[in-house]
Amino acid sequence: VMVSGMLAVGDLVSAKIKKVRQRYIEAFVVEVLEPSADRTKPFPWIYVSKHKKEPVMKKSGLFLAILLLTLQGFGQTKVKVNGIKEESFLTYSMNHPLHAWTGTSKEVNSILLTDDARTTIYQVAVSAKVSTFDSKNANRDSHMMEVTEALKYPNVTFVSTEVTLEGDDFKAAGTLTFHGIAQPVSLQGKLTREGTKLTFSGEFKLKMTAFKIDPPSLMGISTDDEFKLEFKAVYQ
Repeated sequence: VMVSGMLAVGDLVSAKIKKVRQRYIEAFVVEVLEPSADRTKPFPWIYVSKHKKEPVMKKSGLFLAILLLTLQGFGQTKVKVNGIKEESFLTYSMNHPLHAWTGTSKEVNSILLTDDARTTIYQVAVSAKVSTFDSKNANRDSHMMEVTEALKYPNVTFVSTEVTLEGDDFKAAGTLTFHGIAQPVSLQGKLTREGTKLTFSGEFKLKMTAFKIDPPSLMGISTDDEFKLEFKAVYQ
């Protein structure tokens, strides 16, 4: 009986930890999508989303105990660093048999969870509205918004699950959500340090059909399914 009871408690704790971690991720993503200077509470485990009336932290002894276990890996020195919009961007590159083009968004929202010394990256989240990508051709941009259903799925987001630093290089694994479809992705690039200022840059390739998007066409000929995303994210 005692063993059965311990197993039941273990299952309950495991379920609670998974729930807390999921809330943590949700709060992290919402913070990127809806940055607000009015949020003064410690991020993110006391955060209350305006989309959910239920706060992340509850006045439950069991919940608090589980919360402490869950956050052991987070530590007390972890800090949130906002991205510098003026220096960050996302650029896509597409090819058509007749021509190639790029579109850039300079309206990139991002946050980084790191330590005081900026030596460890715990998590990063990046988001940009599809409507902010500019290819210097209004008709083409309108067509891209139509193809990607930008009114229904306005954002493209990336949330990491693991970030590894190796000298001036970094690798990040996480989830990219585009056109309402979430796909696991792995990317790598360069990390530049200037004091406490961190700059991440790199590029990776995706396929439009992987996100259930039909490649746009011109004169009855479709663009390449594969496209490239180049990024630069600056934090300080």
